[in-house]
Amino acid sequence: MGFDSVNIILVSRCKYCQPNSIPQHHHDFYHLIYIVGGEGIINVNGNENKVLENHIYIIKPGLEHGIIPNSSNPLRTVEVKFTVGHGEIADRLNILPSKIDNGDGKIRIILENLMDEAINKDILYKEIINAGLTELLLRIIRSCNLDNVQKASNCKDYFINENSYGNENEILSEVVSYINNNYNKKITLIDLSKISTLNQAYLCRIFSKKYEISPIQYINHIRLQKAKELLVYSDENITEISEHVGFQSIHYFSRYFTSKEKVTPLEYRHSIKENVYIAI
Repeated sequence: MGFDSVNIILVSRCKYCQPNSIPQHHHDFYHLIYIVGGEGIINVNGNENKVLENHIYIIKPGLEHGIIPNSSNPLRTVEVKFTVGHGEIADRLNILPSKIDNGDGKIRIILENLMDEAINKDILYKEIINAGLTELLLRIIRSCNLDNVQKASNCKDYFINENSYGNENEILSEVVSYINNNYNKKITLIDLSKISTLNQAYLCRIFSKKYEISPIQYINHIRLQKAKELLVYSDENITEISEHVGFQSIHYFSRYFTSKEKVTPLEYRHSIKENVYIAI
């Protein structure tokens, strides 16, 4: 498989407001659109799709597409434009549907890391970005293949044990989905243990094995990313944002944010514009 054939052209964080629609157009590269939030319509090859948070659109070269944002709730996205050389990745991408549900929570983490790498431009950032995009595409391809396998099977009920790898994926997807939908509330390992029907130690072990971070670290990561979105897209003050995303203390939020981003929340807000386009 030609891993070295994936090359990013542009990575961007965008906010689409009326009347600034994107008319139907096409280009000779791939265009990945990740829906961060908001409302609107993405028209792909004449088919109108009402956007949903965490959905991914992969626009293939030559495919007509356009974006119509909602007038009251602007559409927010992270986007990547890239090329893929001849090889298995291109072949598999070309048979994927244009709209994909982000069932794998790690896809968003990878995409956010690409944006951070592009902004910071540390040494070897281009190589890291291309490697990250390759992993992201492979995860999307694999998730779609898993979906097809699941749809072909009529059996939904499985006995849960440490050897049932497919069941672990399903359980972890439920845990990630719960975190993504309830990050603004207090979430404990006890809560996640009940949802997964697994004991806390085993849940932490398989979660860390798949996502390379613990459940609590993942919760804080999601809260951090949501806070960054609000710092960019909203007029809420720092205290309101801290409460909005589920941090129990403004002081802990500020310390945690600064330790991860190397700037305070306020400094981050002043340094980032609503629309960021970074050519690679």
